[in-house]
Amino acid sequence: MRDSLTQIRELAPPSARPSLAAVFPHHGQMQPGILDRTYRDPLVALTREVGLVTVDLLPAFRASAARGENAFIPFDGHRTSWASASLARPWRSR
Repeated sequence: MRDSLTQIRELAPPSARPSLAAVFPHHGQMQPGILDRTYRDPLVALTREVGLVTVDLLPAFRASAARGENAFIPFDGHRTSWASASLARPWRSR
């Protein structure tokens, strides 16, 4: 995976650097303790290690759930329009 992420970073044209990586949570991660961070934490660390600007969306998604906003469609698992907009926010600020 390190090689693939490094290639992503290197293939980006200079005008698109630094490259951004979004770590998009699974619907099962919305409640703390449901899924542990054995995959997410190493992925976030690896993307940062290879020099990608990393946006971990899990904290924002969990905060939205606490406010009653759904990032995922219940009983379906697909992301909602709110989640898609959240994914786009880091890129809009560039």
